[in-house]
Amino acid sequence: QTTPPTRAHGRLLLAPFLNAKSLPWLRRNSVTHIVNATPDAPCLFAREFRYLRVPVEDRDGADLSSHFARCHAYASYALSGGGTVLFHCAMGRRLAHSHHVAHTAPAATHRPSLPATQGRSAALLVAFLLREEGLGVAQALDYVRSLRASAAPRVSFLRQLRE
Repeated sequence: QTTPPTRAHGRLLLAPFLNAKSLPWLRRNSVTHIVNATPDAPCLFAREFRYLRVPVEDRDGADLSSHFARCHAYASYALSGGGTVLFHCAMGRRLAHSHHVAHTAPAATHRPSLPATQGRSAALLVAFLLREEGLGVAQALDYVRSLRASAAPRVSFLRQLRE
């Protein structure tokens, strides 16, 4: 089941890969361009949409910053032509601790799985906002998180945003 997109400035979307593989969802949200922030998630609808692949692993030390300028140019070009850009990654990393989990549950009780986060795609959207809007890292990240609580870039990606 797809989730509602995070809409930053109306035509910048942040959503999980689950949504990126739903043609009806992409059409319903008027997506024209997709930033695929994974090394291996397929670009399923290359005939219908324009894709930019950012082949970065979701791991500490991965170089995301070398893609910031290219992503900004891609999204700016799409927006200038009236397009809508979806930023997605795999949304597979789980937070170690979360307020969504009942930490006081007895060991024998089944605990719900920890929520998946969006790191690479959220960091790329933050990088776009830094450059486009002149925001600081904390301000841009707070804005994105206010729209999508699962936006949780790795510490190493945040460090790259600050450099």
